[in-house]
Amino acid sequence: MRKNKIRILHVAQAAGGVDRYIRMLLKYLDKEKFENILVCSQDFHEEDYKGLLDSFEQIEMTRAIGRTDLKAIKKVRALIKKYNPDIVYKGCIECGLCIKSCPALNSGEFKNKTLVGYAATSQDITTSENSSSGGIFALIAREFLRNNSWVIGAKMESDYCLKHVAINHIEELEGLQGSKYVQSNMDGIIDKISELLSNGSQVLFSGTPCQVSGLKKAMKIKGIDVKNLVTIDIVCHGVPSPKFFREHVKFKYGKVSNIKFRHRTKHELNGYALGFQKSGNYKIIQPTNRDFYYACFSSQVSLRESCYNCAYTTANRVGDITLGDLSTHRLYDSYFKKDRALSIVGVNTERGKHLFGNLKNVDFIKADYLKECSVNAQMNHPTARPDERDNFYIALFQNGYSEKNADEYKYRYSFKENVKNWITLNTTPSFRNKLKKLLKSNEN
Repeated sequence: MRKNKIRILHVAQAAGGVDRYIRMLLKYLDKEKFENILVCSQDFHEEDYKGLLDSFEQIEMTRAIGRTDLKAIKKVRALIKKYNPDIVYKGCIECGLCIKSCPALNSGEFKNKTLVGYAATSQDITTSENSSSGGIFALIAREFLRNNSWVIGAKMESDYCLKHVAINHIEELEGLQGSKYVQSNMDGIIDKISELLSNGSQVLFSGTPCQVSGLKKAMKIKGIDVKNLVTIDIVCHGVPSPKFFREHVKFKYGKVSNIKFRHRTKHELNGYALGFQKSGNYKIIQPTNRDFYYACFSSQVSLRESCYNCAYTTANRVGDITLGDLSTHRLYDSYFKKDRALSIVGVNTERGKHLFGNLKNVDFIKADYLKECSVNAQMNHPTARPDERDNFYIALFQNGYSEKNADEYKYRYSFKENVKNWITLNTTPSFRNKLKKLLKSNEN
C-alpha cells in the first residue's frame, strides 16, 4: 500500500558512476514521501541498496545497442505496468560518455610533475587587493585579454549561482577574481570552449583540478585540438552544494549585489572575512565561523561527496599552472615588500613555463615546492569526511534550509583558536611576528 507516497521507478543499465549517483540520490530522498523501485542490469548488486529501496528488479541489459534491447524494453514495460509508477526515471542511455569523461575515473591521465614552483605576487596593489592572495590569475588573464583572446572562469551571477563564463574584455575580469567557495555551474561552457578552439582562438581556462581534467578529457573525446588551450588549476579545499549556498544567502542576507568569500580586512591580507554588499557597502562577517554557511564549509560538513575522495590533492597537477595561497610565506618575508599577499605558483608544463616566464608586473622568487606541498593539506590529501555529513544533507534536502540546528555542524573553536582569530583580525602582520618572537624567546 502506497500511503499516498510518490512512486518512482528508476531504470539503469551502466553500473559505476550511474550506480553511485542513484545510491546518493536515494540516500537523500525522504522515505516518508517517496517509494523507490530500481530496475537494473546484472551489473548492480542488491546488497548495495539495502535500506534504500522498496523493490529491486534485475533484468538482462547490455551497454551496446543490439537485439537484446527489445527483450529489455518488453521487461521494463511489464514492470511499469506492474508497479504503475508516478515517475519513471531513466539513469542512462548506454553511451558510456559519462564514464569516459568523468574526472574521478580518469584522474591520472593529465597529471604532470611540477617543473618548478614560485612564491609570487602582483606588483599592482589594486590587482592584489581584488584577489584572494597574490593576484597571479588576474595578471595571466590580462595578457590573454590584451591579445584579443578568451578567458574562462567562475563568476557569481545575480541569482547567487556560481557559473563558468567566457569573457574577452578586461572590464569583465574583476567578476572572475577571488575565491568562491561553492560548486560552479559548467553548463554550456564545454561547447563554448570547443567552438572557440575550433575557430583558432586562444583560450585560458581556470577552475578546480577536476574541472580542468574533465575539460581536457572532453576535448580529447570530441577530437578538438588543444594547442591554443592553457589551463590553470586552483588548489581546492572542496566545494559545497550550490543549493545550500543560494538558500543561505536568501534566508540570511536577502538581496545582495556582490559577495566576497575572502574580503580583505584592515590588518589581514590573506584574511577570511566574508563580505555581502548592499547599497554600496559590505556587511562584514568576521571571524567567518559566525556565518552558518562558512562555518559548515570550514568544518567540511557541506562538501560534495566526491571531494572526500579527491584524486587531485597531490603534488602532481593537471593544469599548465597551479595557483593557491602560499602556506610557507614566512620563508620568503625578506624578499617581498612588507605585508604583501603571496601565491604559490606551480609551473607544470613547458606551456606554463613559457607563459609565466613572459608575465609582466610580477614579483617572484623560486619556492620550495615540495615543502609547500607537505604543509598545504589540499596538495597532499583529500579533506576528511565528517561523521555528521549524511545527517546534514538529509536535513537540508528533506526539511529545506534552516539555521535551527546550525550549532550542531559548526566547527568548535577552542579558546586558543578564538584568541588567535582575534589577534589575526585586529593586529598587523609585523606586530604578530614580533609577538611570535617574544613568545618563542620566553619558551627558551
